[in-house]
Amino acid sequence: MTRVIHDSGDDMQKEALDLVSSDVNFPKGHFPDYRIGPNNQIIDPEETHEAVPLKEIVAKETAQLLEQHKRLSVRDLKEKFEKGLSGASKLSEEAKRREAASLDRQVLLKKLRDVLDTLKGRVAGRNRDDAEEAISLVEALAVQLTQREGELIYEKAEVKKLANFLKQATEDARKVAEEERALALAEIEKARAAIEKVEKAWRVHDFASSSREKAVLIPK
Repeated sequence: MTRVIHDSGDDMQKEALDLVSSDVNFPKGHFPDYRIGPNNQIIDPEETHEAVPLKEIVAKETAQLLEQHKRLSVRDLKEKFEKGLSGASKLSEEAKRREAASLDRQVLLKKLRDVLDTLKGRVAGRNRDDAEEAISLVEALAVQLTQREGELIYEKAEVKKLANFLKQATEDARKVAEEERALALAEIEKARAAIEKVEKAWRVHDFASSSREKAVLIPK
């Protein structure tokens, strides 16, 4: 006669645990809840949750690099200063040409005034009146030209001040751009080194996990 013995699941699990060598440590008092992953790899869910995905790390580093790239916009400011300096130089050249032309007109007006004075002394009557009227016109033109010369001198001085300011600003912006570029390159190298370090740690982690999985699969 056959006797059937009914064993509960807890008793079977206890017996299974008792059969395991005492040097094996199960923190929660049960077998790890492994699962099968891609390529039939055994994955420990707890380790999977604790490990930070490499993709997230790379994304974080990329965001930091993009933030650094924004600071390089100072290069755009430098280029604007350089364009302004070029424009100021053109204005300065134009002011010089206008000043030279004004001086030439002053010389011409003086010569014309001398000619009219000579003519006035040689004519009489209506011709003398015409000569005096012409002299008055020349004098009025000379006054206007003198006023215009004063404006040109002022404009020239202002253009020179603007050019000096833009020149200094361009130099400052160039220095800042170089400093920002050096800083960005240094941080890029730092980020690259950090990524390489993470990748290395990830490979070590994968190797260690693979070794543990193999150790679990090998029967004792």
